[in-house]
Amino acid sequence: MTTDNPTVTPWRIGPTDYPESGSLHERMRFLLRYAALAPSSHNTEPWRFRVQDNQIDVLIDFSRWLKVADDDQRELHISVGCALENLLIAVEHFGLGHNVEYLPNYEDSSLAASVTLSEPSEPSSIRPPILFEMITVRHTNHQAYESRPVPQEILERFQSLCVEDGLHLFLTSDPDTKPAGR
Repeated sequence: MTTDNPTVTPWRIGPTDYPESGSLHERMRFLLRYAALAPSSHNTEPWRFRVQDNQIDVLIDFSRWLKVADDDQRELHISVGCALENLLIAVEHFGLGHNVEYLPNYEDSSLAASVTLSEPSEPSSIRPPILFEMITVRHTNHQAYESRPVPQEILERFQSLCVEDGLHLFLTSDPDTKPAGR
């Protein structure tokens, strides 16, 4: 996100900056500042956004793909998904409705999702307000994780959070299923 104002940086953003009386286009550009704060593998930020009418397209920027470190594009796609989720969290926080179409054009592999915005809507129950607050305070942990397995009740809770149509979560601890080092 570029700006003519040198005091505007990605992390200097707050809810009071929202252009509530601005055009939908101005509000969408503001919401993208929250999307851009998403975590990404090696801080590659492999996403781009296209704003048109009442729609934001979330695009994969393959030029930022780390081919050696992420040969199967797993982390590239997770990173783009994080940007999309940050966008949806911000959209709901500011009271807009949305409809997401995942992989809307099979001929364009860079188009990950199209988000069509609509005027006022109630936040969904799957994105509680605390998620919005966490966008600007999240940080990366480079520490080693504990080697103990994740308790079954936590795994079941993760599974129960996958409530959107067409989305599935596959969890495994099977070393033959997981790629080495993940």
